[in-house]
Amino acid sequence: MPDTPYRVERRAALLSERITQRRQTLRDAYSPPGQRPPFTQTLSRRDALTWWRQHRSDDVGKQVLDRMSPNDIMNLDLALAKANEVEQFGQDMGVWGQ
Repeated sequence: MPDTPYRVERRAALLSERITQRRQTLRDAYSPPGQRPPFTQTLSRRDALTWWRQHRSDDVGKQVLDRMSPNDIMNLDLALAKANEVEQFGQDMGVWGQ
């Protein structure tokens, strides 16, 4: 007989899913276009660039990019390009220090 989750475990999983959906609904409702959504974590510049390197072209990154203005996307791409230069050539151009 396979391990079936207890009733409490099923309810906990369902509640967790519904809380996540509700938070997403609230975030979508309160987030003006072109601005960062509320209920997010503020990262340092270095951590943010690391995050964007991982998520620039996946679904998670696309959801965030959809909320950004074209100018902000351009600035992000410029910051990522400068960070890549620093990594490739070992020159600190002030990208990480900000």
